[in-house]
Amino acid sequence: MEKFTHGGQIHRFSNKERLLDFSANINPLGLSQKVEEAIREHLGEIVHYPEPYSETLRGVIATHYGVDEKSILVSNGAVESLYLLAQVKRPKNALITGPTFSEYEKSLNTLDCEIETLLLKEEDEFSLPVEDLYLGSPLESGDGDGCFFEPPPFWDKEIAYFCNPNNPVGKLVTTGEWEKILKEAEGYGTFLVIDESFLDFLPNGGAEYSALPLLKTGTKNLLVLRSLTKFFAYPGIRLGFCAAHPDIVSEMQRKCDCWNVNRLAQIAGVAGFLDKEYQDKTRKMLPIWQESMKGMLRNCNFITFVEPTVNFILCKLQNSNVTSTQLAEATAERGLLIRDASNFSGLDSRWFRLAIRTEEENKKAIDILKEAWGSLGEQEESK
Repeated sequence: MEKFTHGGQIHRFSNKERLLDFSANINPLGLSQKVEEAIREHLGEIVHYPEPYSETLRGVIATHYGVDEKSILVSNGAVESLYLLAQVKRPKNALITGPTFSEYEKSLNTLDCEIETLLLKEEDEFSLPVEDLYLGSPLESGDGDGCFFEPPPFWDKEIAYFCNPNNPVGKLVTTGEWEKILKEAEGYGTFLVIDESFLDFLPNGGAEYSALPLLKTGTKNLLVLRSLTKFFAYPGIRLGFCAAHPDIVSEMQRKCDCWNVNRLAQIAGVAGFLDKEYQDKTRKMLPIWQESMKGMLRNCNFITFVEPTVNFILCKLQNSNVTSTQLAEATAERGLLIRDASNFSGLDSRWFRLAIRTEEENKKAIDILKEAWGSLGEQEESK
């Protein structure tokens, strides 16, 4: 599997209308009715240019998240902000974690940048070693007289990328912990990128985990990334934003194409934020569907999983020569797309990721998984 291949490759299949797509982590509720109505109502506006910098949507975002409007850049998907930042900062070296979203690395590959990967440990469920990032990791002295601390892994890096909750793992870091990490990073002159693309799925929008409040300190060492397409279920229109010090946003704006966000995306963005009922229902139902999915997976004796926090779950195949690539091919033949996770740094050919969707969809997905697994097991036995 190619390194930078993502989930959601549904257009490769001729029968896409009949496929269950568990490879992309999109809101199980689907598109908000109010968003759909807004798009239909404003469809005629595509004969005009959109707002050059999504001014209306930027104001709505600022109000929703309590961030200064001048600190916000609306982008054509969250990924656009990554590439703009790379062009503004042009770092010579960087730290990323593994496993994590691959576009951090890919955006840096546009530069002459040396990338170091901090591999997270399976025995810790791939949790970020938070204390190591602001205290340093303990290092026993050679004479046994005491304990010294190594500096944090980003101490010699110009930029470091973190994902919260981390995709594909789902582990979280709190606002208080980010505050300590940011203070340490500022001391070393390291710029932090914190991707919060899935945080909106949590109760209260994940406020206790967000780094957005730290921008109020005036720091110039932080950029927070947000995707809107996951939570509001419109990945096909590409919409996201980043938040940073106004000086950094201004530099990124100068690198950005005018009209980078189309008019219907701007309309959909505003309508999504105004639909509070949709947001509340998502946060009410997702924990129920999480528990349902976990219960069904526990009854699959060939799978273990990492405890989920949002709308995806990382799974591992047990005691078999069957690979996640083979499983993904077998489920696709039966109408289910799963995310082969073997191309994530730090994961091998036993790992795959599932979206968490509605109760009925989850049951169908598990039934297909079991059927595909049984078929692959029979093939292994016949060899």
